Amino acid sequence: TDENGIATFSRLPYGEVEVYEAETIVGYILNSEPKTVTVGTEVQELAFENDPKINASVTLTKIDSFKKDLKLAGAEFKLQRKDTDGTYKNVNEKGEWLAAGATPITFTTSDQESMLGTIYLNELKLGDYQFVEVKTPTGYKFGTEQSYTFTLNADNTEETLTVENSKVCSAFEIMVQQGGTP
Repeated sequence: TDENGIATFSRLPYGEVEVYEAETIVGYILNSEPKTVTVGTEVQELAFENDPKINASVTLTKIDSFKKDLKLAGAEFKLQRKDTDGTYKNVNEKGEWLAAGATPITFTTSDQESMLGTIYLNELKLGDYQFVEVKTPTGYKFGTEQSYTFTLNADNTEETLTVENSKVCSAFEIMVQQGGTP
């Protein structure tokens, strides 16, 4: 291609021709899907789109809503990326859409000391995402929100989210005996 990304071919024989991208520029992912065009008397145009080769990352940390320094293991989330139609669809750890009807992948906050209470994904495609909490840590309840959105783009390739859960409280009764001692 030229400096504008355009390649021109002339004097091709009439009929069907398969065109594929053999090489791409540095920093972009090769589009390996071939395209078929019918060569005739009319000018034909084809477009190959390439995604930037940028690995973006997100760190989600789950904490206790009262004791903010207490990180919580065992929370489960599914990850979704916004499609061109504006809806969020389930994706894998690289931000690639799952097949329609596939069981969503759940990501669990770690119980390992060095990563306690966190989910870390570092090979995501650029785009708009949301984590949807599907299970709370044992003894905790869902917060007022269960989905947490974030955007990864060329200007923001590292995102950090902090999500809180509150403990489930049980009611109890204290009876005071005569003399003021429980």
